[in-house]
Amino acid sequence: GDLIQFKGSRGHPVHPLQTRMNRAIATLRYKVEQGFGTMKQRFHLGRARCFGAAKTQAQMAWAALGLNLLKATRKLQSGRLQPCPSSSPS
Repeated sequence: GDLIQFKGSRGHPVHPLQTRMNRAIATLRYKVEQGFGTMKQRFHLGRARCFGAAKTQAQMAWAALGLNLLKATRKLQSGRLQPCPSSSPS
């Protein structure tokens, strides 16, 4: 599926089955949405700084790289990720 949640409107509430589906979708979506929220806040990506698809794509790629470095740093600091052993020359 497309993982778009169901929404009710005035006089037409969401069906209980759709509510259960929304909960299942939310367990997958929240991980991605957290990343986008961090990128918007930390890297000021609420609005693109560049004009043109290529420059905007490059900006997003740099932001994704920054987010991955931020996540790796946090995992190293918390001890959830162990650094690679340095290879000594033979």
